Amino acid sequence: MLELATQGSTVMHNRAVELASVYNLPILVTSSMVDAPGTMIRQESELEERNRVRGIAHDTDVAKVTVRRVPDKPGIATNIFEPLAEAGISVDTIVQNSSEGNLTDLTFTLSRGPAQSRGADAG
Repeated sequence: MLELATQGSTVMHNRAVELASVYNLPILVTSSMVDAPGTMIRQESELEERNRVRGIAHDTDVAKVTVRRVPDKPGIATNIFEPLAEAGISVDTIVQNSSEGNLTDLTFTLSRGPAQSRGADAG
């Protein structure tokens, strides 16, 4: 659901999905137009046997970048993201993994737009 919301699905706001995931809260999505039971979105440990895939989000102009073994201390994200912002590169989804030994991995996505394609090959 987070991917669908991030890619522009108007069913759920991506921040609501993120918060529900962080706090392990179920979300009941219902329609205001029809009287139907709706869909319960919740974290489960096992995949359902049927109806495994409910939706697919697809964007070929997105890159996922992971910076490994980043010191887990306040202000370190600024050192990573500020130069990108100054270069006009817009960062989208940011995920910081749990730290191990005061080091963490930081993953983010960015779109390949006019600012990102300046140094790219045309082929």
